[in-house]
Amino acid sequence: MSSSYPYVCPTCGTANILHDIGCKYEHTDLSEFEKPYIDLLSVLTAHAAQNEVYMAKPVISKKVLVRKVEQLHDHNPWLEKHNDCLQRLIDERRVIWEHGGLRLIKPGEQTERLIPGFEPLRTIYEYGPVDGAKDYAVFTMVSWCTLKEMTWEQTKNFCTEWLEETGSWERESWAEGSISELLREKHHVWKHDLGWGDMANAAKNEIDNSGVEKGIDIRDKYGAKYEDYE
Repeated sequence: MSSSYPYVCPTCGTANILHDIGCKYEHTDLSEFEKPYIDLLSVLTAHAAQNEVYMAKPVISKKVLVRKVEQLHDHNPWLEKHNDCLQRLIDERRVIWEHGGLRLIKPGEQTERLIPGFEPLRTIYEYGPVDGAKDYAVFTMVSWCTLKEMTWEQTKNFCTEWLEETGSWERESWAEGSISELLREKHHVWKHDLGWGDMANAAKNEIDNSGVEKGIDIRDKYGAKYEDYE
């Protein structure tokens, strides 16, 4: 697995050359997102480090972030890609809103705070697997944990909590005798960095048509803000 932040498409989340159909960046090479991510992360990291020295709150307003990004280089305007990459960082809980500003999550906090806040993974996370696409949902969640560079132990813990909190393990019919057995069968997904491809959309469609109730509410559980971050 990569040891650095993967420069995924901020809209569809792909980490390879194939974007989702209809993605606004469908014909954009992933290398074009590297600079916006680096601009954002370099400013957020430097700001947090400086504020820590002065024992100040490690947050930065959106307005100041924009100004500092534009000051990084000559002719470095804030682009739509910067805005979309920032939203992706917020959706993935790499960056959070706190005390009226933006804060970069420290490495030790990432596993605890990372949640899939973007569609179709958000629906899968909040509702859990349903009959008809259970395997797709579990495959997708393990694949997402791999993308977030979780260890296998962290992945198992995350997915176990997810299956229990959504009620999916009790609600649905499973061929496996335990969650541990189910996840053992998905170890290859984590080991070989397998992407979820069309599985996530298929799992979301089954969930949308199932009528099941939401088991996890991201806003209630994490107090996260995903919109109105100007």
